[in-house]
Amino acid sequence: MNWKVTFYSEKIELQTLRFPKGILAHFLHIVEMIEAFGPNLGKPYVGKLSSGLYEIRPKGKEGIGRSIYCVAKGREVVILHSFIKKTYLLPPLPNLSSKGYLNSHQRIISPVSHGL
Repeated sequence: MNWKVTFYSEKIELQTLRFPKGILAHFLHIVEMIEAFGPNLGKPYVGKLSSGLYEIRPKGKEGIGRSIYCVAKGREVVILHSFIKKTYLLPPLPNLSSKGYLNSHQRIISPVSHGL
């Protein structure tokens, strides 16, 4: 059974699809790999941020992008936030409590360990 990648909102989807062409192409490639093999890809494709939050790490000649996601039950990856990195450090992020996002939509974080 394949995984499903969704966006938390239409606004997040539009924000992600506005990535520069090279970064967007790499992002879409990583999403295809997640759908085929699950979110357990490891670096350089994905990385763990904190308990329940992970990042997709696309790169292109234009720079580096990041998409923050969590994993929900039902083999679903939910993208919560996307941005282009402008410095080495992560910028201040909105309150991305994965449980808060998911509970607002009656979803529950999957208890499965992702090995990241």
